[in-house]
Amino acid sequence: LSPDAALGATLGTVRGKGEMLTSTALVGSDLLLGAAGDHMAVPVPLSAGTGAVLVAGDRIDVLAAVPTVDGSRVSVAARDVAVLRVSGPGAQGPDWLESAAPPATASAAAFEGGASSIVVAATPTQARALVAGAADGVLWPAVRPRR
Repeated sequence: LSPDAALGATLGTVRGKGEMLTSTALVGSDLLLGAAGDHMAVPVPLSAGTGAVLVAGDRIDVLAAVPTVDGSRVSVAARDVAVLRVSGPGAQGPDWLESAAPPATASAAAFEGGASSIVVAATPTQARALVAGAADGVLWPAVRPRR
C-alpha cells in the first residue's frame, strides 16, 4: 500500500506500533451499503478463538461477560446485528471483499485459532452497549440461524 493510497483513509481496527499497513486494513464507504440510515460500522474485539465460525453476512447476538464479585454476569450487548467483516487469524474471507485480514483490535497472538475482531452494523444504542461491554468484560458472538 502506498502512502498516497493510505492518506485520508479510515482504519477498520486499531493498529499496533510497527504493524504493516495493507489495503485490507482500510474501511471503505461501501461497508454499510444497504444498511439502515442510522446504522454505523462498529469494530468488536472478540474472545479468543470465537470468531473462526463467523463470515461476513452472518446475523449474530453479541454477548458481554462482565466479571463480578460472584463470578460473571452475561448480558446481550447487541441483538441481531449483521457481521460486515471478519478479521484476524482464522478469518474466513467473504466473497464480496478482496480480503478479510485487517488488523486486530488486540494482539493477534492472543487470538490464535480464530478471528480477533469483527465489524458489525449497529444502531447508536447497540454501538454504545458494545463499547461498554468491550471495556468492562469479554464479548462473545452467538450466531443466529440463517433466514
